[in-house]
Amino acid sequence: MDRPYRGKQNEKISATKLGMYNRCPIQYEFRYIKGIKNPPNGLMLQGQVYHKCHATNFEQKIKTLKDMDLADIADAYVTFWDSEVINNPAFSRGEIQWDEDPEKVKKMGLSLVKQYHLEVAPEIIPKEVETYKLKDIIPNLKAEAYLDLIDVNDLIIDHKVVGRKGTQADADKDLQATMYLWITDKGEFEFHKIIRKKIPEIQKIKTIRTEEQKLRFISMVKKTFELIQTGIFVPRCDGWQCSEAFCGYWNICKARLV
Repeated sequence: MDRPYRGKQNEKISATKLGMYNRCPIQYEFRYIKGIKNPPNGLMLQGQVYHKCHATNFEQKIKTLKDMDLADIADAYVTFWDSEVINNPAFSRGEIQWDEDPEKVKKMGLSLVKQYHLEVAPEIIPKEVETYKLKDIIPNLKAEAYLDLIDVNDLIIDHKVVGRKGTQADADKDLQATMYLWITDKGEFEFHKIIRKKIPEIQKIKTIRTEEQKLRFISMVKKTFELIQTGIFVPRCDGWQCSEAFCGYWNICKARLV
């Protein structure tokens, strides 16, 4: 029998961790307690490279006050793609879960980067890029966040590559937005979503949080942390994610529960 998990000093909780725990506690156990990592899929890598390209552009824009040339951002994309897919020491190319042809995923990713770079990047004046934030919640527990971008008006901008449009209602409940606004004490958060389509479409959704919403969020985080410390991680078997197609822990979870 597994020994109960009692936590460790200076625990950190992120929106990603909270999201996984809410989807399925046993997924959280496999990933963050036992440290079992799944090889990424092609679309995950596409998103990582997309983020790196825009971070590179906005970092230099803070100094130069202008965006990179389109040819240069395209060259950066190829360099980052090779680093993530071909030369990554953490996994081999054969381990990546390719749902589509790798070259098709690569080509689509480049079109996404170019579309955002041409359509949105010129209107952004960045102040901070890829910033790490840490804030105490209670003794022994900190909230952590990696912010894609903060502009000169203190608007937090988060880049996402998605398959479909989001809604204002979803943005107004999003845990990541709530955590980032609480950690930074900023007023506004804006999702910059680019939808994977033949002709990519960009969607901006702005959201804010009241002090009451932030307090409710922190109360939820504290209670979630108490549950994690019990060492009891119950599998959620009723969600869409509980299937071989959508859960990378499907096989080991089945073996454990038999």
